[in-house]
Amino acid sequence: MAETNNLSHYGLVARCVITANGTEISEAKYPVLKMEIHKEMFKVPYAFLEFKDGGRAEADTYNAGDTESFAIGSEIVIKLGDADKQVQLFKGVITKQAFKVRKGASYLQLECKDKTFKMTYGKTYDVIKEKKDSDIIGDILSKRYSDIQKDIASFGAERLSFSFSEASDWDTVMMLADSNGKLAIIDDGKITIKDFEMKAPKYNISFEKDIIDMTLDADIKRYAAEVETRASDSKEQKHEDSSATPKKFKFGGENFKPQESFEKVFGSTTRKVYTPQKTPKESTDIAKALYVKAQLAQFQGSIKIRGNNQLKVGDTIEVKGLNKTFSGTHFISGITHTMEEKDWKTELQIGLSEKWYLDDKPAMSNKNNSTGGLHIPIKGLHNAKVVSIHNDKNGFYRVEVHILHLQEANQTIWARPAQFYAFENVGSFFMPEVGSEVIVGFINEDPEQAVILGCLYNESSHAGGYVPDEDNSKKAILTKSEMKIEFNDKEKIFQIHTKNGNEITIKDEDDEDTILIKDKHGNFIKTGKSKISVKAVEDFELEAKNILFKAAEKVTINAKGNDAIVVTDKIEQKAKGSKMVVDATSEFTAAAILKLKGSQTHIG
Repeated sequence: MAETNNLSHYGLVARCVITANGTEISEAKYPVLKMEIHKEMFKVPYAFLEFKDGGRAEADTYNAGDTESFAIGSEIVIKLGDADKQVQLFKGVITKQAFKVRKGASYLQLECKDKTFKMTYGKTYDVIKEKKDSDIIGDILSKRYSDIQKDIASFGAERLSFSFSEASDWDTVMMLADSNGKLAIIDDGKITIKDFEMKAPKYNISFEKDIIDMTLDADIKRYAAEVETRASDSKEQKHEDSSATPKKFKFGGENFKPQESFEKVFGSTTRKVYTPQKTPKESTDIAKALYVKAQLAQFQGSIKIRGNNQLKVGDTIEVKGLNKTFSGTHFISGITHTMEEKDWKTELQIGLSEKWYLDDKPAMSNKNNSTGGLHIPIKGLHNAKVVSIHNDKNGFYRVEVHILHLQEANQTIWARPAQFYAFENVGSFFMPEVGSEVIVGFINEDPEQAVILGCLYNESSHAGGYVPDEDNSKKAILTKSEMKIEFNDKEKIFQIHTKNGNEITIKDEDDEDTILIKDKHGNFIKTGKSKISVKAVEDFELEAKNILFKAAEKVTINAKGNDAIVVTDKIEQKAKGSKMVVDATSEFTAAAILKLKGSQTHIG
């Protein structure tokens, strides 16, 4: 049986002690009219104080408003308890002053925040490489918030590169904790991130003695007996399923049987979630996180009791005196203390939301897919500069880029370049040049799934002298060694050029179809409608096992100014008629026998 929690009994006058910059504030001089302290998982704790201050009369003074103790930036500590003993329930700084007049009376209001509030200011652009999620959180806190205490459990898969932008450090830390199914508890300048442990409650409260107000519900759609995630494997081009069924947590009374009820309502005990482009380890971690959240969301609501300073966020409590569904153990995810005219009440927030942390932040959530709460999205397209194209450790042909407006000069991410044709051992192979400007987008807005959609020309990077005309008649591919492939739609010409003047030209006109192969020396082969020309500036050599010349009419061999020499073991010449005309001297010589044979032979 848990010990009964009833520290502040009905009618007991509470005492609130406030310390400002280390000095206790006089209750007589600065009487507190209203006080509120709120602490909740994944949220910055805050406090609200209201004092009677000043007035219309000339003699009225603004004691609270004029004191340095209540200036913005002052450190505030609030303790609550009975007349004999108080316990510190809040420590933070004043972040806002307000002056109010109600029905002719004037009041000073102070808004105070835990020192972790500084993590919510501004947006951070950062890249952290080859670290798991808990180490990323540790890095953020150590580098920029050394005055914030931390107790971070080890968790998360190691990421090759983790980049975040358009988000505060606070949102990044909370998102990483939440997406791994951890609890983030913030208490007086300390962040604790840990697993939920189901422990027996230290205290109990009863409807009869303690509960003032209560709203509590059990909604079966928040529950899941098992979570199955499906991730796509881009390497194998298939999906891979992961599941999680860790130890179940028993909340509520004996009539609350969530697994049985879930199956009756939905016909299954499994919740399925798609986690695109995640590793098996990451996908399994997501399944575990969703399972934990579903367990802690079984009951949600609030219970208001008399003031109590012993319960903490993250505790469990036993509730008695209700029906067999709502009696039993419940999880405290938040606590709010309020005091007005010495009447102190404590409201316990029961259960944790089944939603991801980012789901309540429209600017950063991506509700178009089920994993929108697993990363702070990078929306839209971004200009980037290529840093490296050959050092991808994962073998995805990824390119290292620096996103110009999101990252510091030495920060880079890896992006997969889109090809217009890609498959195993086939496809196009065009990688951007180091130093070139590219346009980068993100699959599912996931910072770890960057894709290069194309390259861009700019003021300092031109298209090799090409300028578009009105008809857009020219297209070309140019390389840095000045090799060029050119398409001219207007003249119907396709050309391949090299820097030194070698070229292939194909012209596709009805009456002027030509193919020209030309080198820098002046040698060429040219085909036309009725003629093929081959020209060699010096020697022309043909070599083959067999060579056959065929002509529909005649074959002419013309050697101007030199001999025509045929060297072979045997010459055989056949013709229906043959005529040889020699303009000068002619000689026939045979090393052995020379025969002339015909039906008639004329010599002379």
